[in-house]
Amino acid sequence: RFPALARRPQAPERERVASGSPGPSSPTLSQPGDGQPMVRIFPYGIARTRLERAIREKRAPAYVTNDLNEADAVMAIRSTVQAKPRRLRDLAGRPVNTVVVKSNTFSQIATALDDILRQATEGTQAEQAALDEASAAIEQVLASGKAFDLAPAPAPVRKAQHRLAEANRLASESVGEEPNRRLRLLPTRLAV
Repeated sequence: RFPALARRPQAPERERVASGSPGPSSPTLSQPGDGQPMVRIFPYGIARTRLERAIREKRAPAYVTNDLNEADAVMAIRSTVQAKPRRLRDLAGRPVNTVVVKSNTFSQIATALDDILRQATEGTQAEQAALDEASAAIEQVLASGKAFDLAPAPAPVRKAQHRLAEANRLASESVGEEPNRRLRLLPTRLAV
């Protein structure tokens, strides 16, 4: 009587698992094919439905989150940010990429989404460049036996550089003050 409400017959759970198709209870997020990471966006004063529509239409490697602490980026409307500029910083408790839109329209939100995705891609390229620099510096320290200072980097990148040095059994330390804090590779070998 109501074809739109009729349920399609589904294969038993065992067949869905065997064929690799997701069941109705397992949501599927689009996995980016070109190596882009999934970006978690927190809407602050933005229409969530419009942001979700922009993500869907652009097939962007992103999703909307309700938790500001897990967000990689914040999309905020200008009037909200101007009225309460400190509140957004206090909520995050850490520096978060914030993109401000003038109005709550779909075109403004879609453009801001492009900016967030571009910045996320540039960030991963910068992280990879910092890790490549650390790899080259590790080889140099092992060959010369002298300490080497890397270029300043944010804390998450320095942490990855520390792990890389540790994997090569090399001592390292963070030196300097933010935002010029950097990793120093020491010629001291770590025990296994």
